[in-house]
Amino acid sequence: MPLYRYQALDQKGRKTSGVINADCIEMAKERLKKERVIVTRLKGDNGDRSFIKFSSASLLVFTRDIANLLQSGLPLYESLLIIEEKKFIFG
Repeated sequence: MPLYRYQALDQKGRKTSGVINADCIEMAKERLKKERVIVTRLKGDNGDRSFIKFSSASLLVFTRDIANLLQSGLPLYESLLIIEEKKFIFG
């Protein structure tokens, strides 16, 4: 099982990093999601890489959405989860 190095944000918004075993990069992401961290960087020994990249339009939407959620009183972690779910729903 390959090793993947990751950087992530924990529930309190603090940076964390480590190594995780998984069959593929998608499984590594899923395991980290179950640990309730938001992955910001994931790199496998075989060169697999996954970076968060935003277009200008996506960055604008993300910034507006996160501002609205935080102003409504939601914690950062929950706000990021909502935005992540929105991405899966709307593509």
